[in-house]
Amino acid sequence: MKKLIIYMVLLVSIQIKAQNATVDFNKVRTNFLEAKQIGFDVEVYQYESESTKGKLLSKGVMRKVGGNYYSSFLGNEMIINEKNGTVIIDEPTKEITYLNPEKNTKKSDQLTIPDSLLSAFKFEKVTSDGLKKYVYVNTKPLAPIVKTELYINQKYQLVKLVYFYNKSNTKVDFEAYKVEILYKNIITSGIANTYFNTNKYISLKNNKPQLNKQYLNYTLLN
Repeated sequence: MKKLIIYMVLLVSIQIKAQNATVDFNKVRTNFLEAKQIGFDVEVYQYESESTKGKLLSKGVMRKVGGNYYSSFLGNEMIINEKNGTVIIDEPTKEITYLNPEKNTKKSDQLTIPDSLLSAFKFEKVTSDGLKKYVYVNTKPLAPIVKTELYINQKYQLVKLVYFYNKSNTKVDFEAYKVEILYKNIITSGIANTYFNTNKYISLKNNKPQLNKQYLNYTLLN
């Protein structure tokens, strides 16, 4: 695919003007940030046309316990360990980035869209399976994504995100009619601490990071 735009990181700092969206998205944000434990699996499906079935494009994982965080998607892993720091593993480029605990950045894997765009989302309906559906339509002729749909369950958790691509944009062939991102198997307990183990990749010697033996062929960035 030449240029398939997929945003994957969650509602952490959104502010929304529309009344219904304000209440619902702020609850989604609060539930995620204040959860003692939360995790889900991510599945991304590509639809080449309106009539074709979705093709599995990628799978991912997100786990969070307190201030510890783990995500894996499209060949990238991020581990945020409150005590040991942050480790980001980029498999395609063979790079590992280390940030000490003072530089820990809490990121998450659901949705990142500019605040100005989120403020334009409109409530459409409650679906037959009880999900609240919000829709944003972009009317710009060359917009890469012409419509975005968000689906929130009754527990105020984001369960589906859908992007519809602009087939009339002749400058870029997105090779997709739409992409669906599903957040499945949402859990709020029983998450293993092994997800947040940075020692697999990094050791600290005199407070300086060094790659462990099995990752010496990677480049260390810090």
